[in-house]
Amino acid sequence: MLSQALIVALLLALPLTKLDPESKTPPNVAPVDAPRGSVSIAAREVTHTGAAFPERSVTRLFQTRRSALTACYERELRANPALTGRIVIALTIQSTGSLGRVTVVSNALGNDAVASCASRVVSGLRFNPAPETDATFTVPIDFSLRGRR
Repeated sequence: MLSQALIVALLLALPLTKLDPESKTPPNVAPVDAPRGSVSIAAREVTHTGAAFPERSVTRLFQTRRSALTACYERELRANPALTGRIVIALTIQSTGSLGRVTVVSNALGNDAVASCASRVVSGLRFNPAPETDATFTVPIDFSLRGRR
């Protein structure tokens, strides 16, 4: 049996969320009828300059962050259910494996909030050290409604 002190400690550790008495949906949960998004990395269109760094390594690492990119997209889909398009991100992988510069070079999606969020997600990526010099990649990311490509 849990002691009162332990129960109080556990309750205090829970994050506090403000509940909207009008809402039937818990906070941070998309309504059931909310549009769902799909994010895909256009792997065949990834390009790079600089050091010989395998493009598939970049694509594979981007794939690990697809759920975070989808979350960026779905937040904006609630306000604009017809939102679809492509963002192209350029990133420089330094010889240490850390990212130097991450920029959105094209935003055909037309939504700055998604582009900014995607840029932040990509900025958190970490790579193995690159050979000798920096490598710069451009990575197209397609955003579409789930079930449509």
